Amino acid sequence: MRRQVRSLVTSLLGPCLACGVAAASPQRDVDGDGFDDAALDHHLLYFGSAKGPVAGTAPASPRATPTEPVLFFALEVVGDVNGDGFADVVLGDPGCPPYADDMPECAAGSAYLFLGGPKRLAAKPAQTLTAKAKNTHFGMEVIAVGDLDGDKLADVAIPDATGVHLYRGTKTGLASTPIDLPAAHIQPIGDLDRDGKADLLAITPQAATIYYAGDPKRTFSIPLGGDAEFYGSASSGDFDGDGFGDLAITVEPASPTGSQVANDVLIYRGSAKGLVTKTKVRFTRDHVRAEFGGAFAAVGDLDGDKRDDLVIVATCGDFDAKASSCKGGTAYVYLGGPKGLVGKPVAALAPKRTNFTVTGTALTALGDSDGDKRPDFAFGSYVFRGAKGGVASTTPPSL
Repeated sequence: MRRQVRSLVTSLLGPCLACGVAAASPQRDVDGDGFDDAALDHHLLYFGSAKGPVAGTAPASPRATPTEPVLFFALEVVGDVNGDGFADVVLGDPGCPPYADDMPECAAGSAYLFLGGPKRLAAKPAQTLTAKAKNTHFGMEVIAVGDLDGDKLADVAIPDATGVHLYRGTKTGLASTPIDLPAAHIQPIGDLDRDGKADLLAITPQAATIYYAGDPKRTFSIPLGGDAEFYGSASSGDFDGDGFGDLAITVEPASPTGSQVANDVLIYRGSAKGLVTKTKVRFTRDHVRAEFGGAFAAVGDLDGDKRDDLVIVATCGDFDAKASSCKGGTAYVYLGGPKGLVGKPVAALAPKRTNFTVTGTALTALGDSDGDKRPDFAFGSYVFRGAKGGVASTTPPSL
């Protein structure tokens, strides 16, 4: 049994900001051209176009020099933080390698806000947020959490060794003083209670806690039940089309059946009274040398039935000495329906390649990157487009 929650191997763009809708929005469209944009693998910036995502130039850390580039950073399209109609980008620079402890030469971590506009991103950041101390890994991860307070401005979370720091969007940029949560890691899960404010989920091995509107005083704990521990991945969408957000979360069962790693993905349905935890749908797949649910995302309404769909990835375990032979794993596409997600995947996507390429095993919800009114997603360096029946049957373009 794993005793520590593993970090996501997915590059999620954020919660289901407009469930069932694929049109470009200020939450994803950096340059206002009508196509959604995305940061892949937390490092690469891609801009949408009529032909799909096209690689663009990502902003650089002001700390970088031609001879000493910043090698460890996090890049995220975070939404429109200042209300000017363009999505903005935050670049995190932790100031230290992830394995460093108390290195005297390390700088304090920083996060830089680059504002979107008709000419995409400016060369210099509009705002800099800096950690209060060195060696906290502030900036190693940047999370687009959506609109936590209902003011129509995007908010941003930056976790570090001291907790999770929530920065509210304002007309002039991000608030300089954060709201701190005592969580080790949080994930955006959309607006579960339909109050116009995005919610967050904090996960530890033995507890999963919802912070409604990111408020540390408005919480709800999800009971673990008969499972051994929460695994650390979560996503949300309106899978049954009833207007309430549903929650998907990965657990390790107390009694695995057959494979070396037998994770399950649980689906809890939303309702007018909140998340229904007494009943749930369990998705199980028996994969030898594969972690089911190590990454997944509610990618929007792929098939046009006004219900969100879910992609779940099975990848090689990081403990497996033969992980290099896994070639990135498989992404399973589950469609929403009147009763929620259909139990049988409509597609099993396993791009063929011999090594881990630029986007590795990352799964990224792209929004509508090609302007066809259906959402798209990237997996294993390939773009998969939404279509009738789930995903387009043609060979996907590579990134």
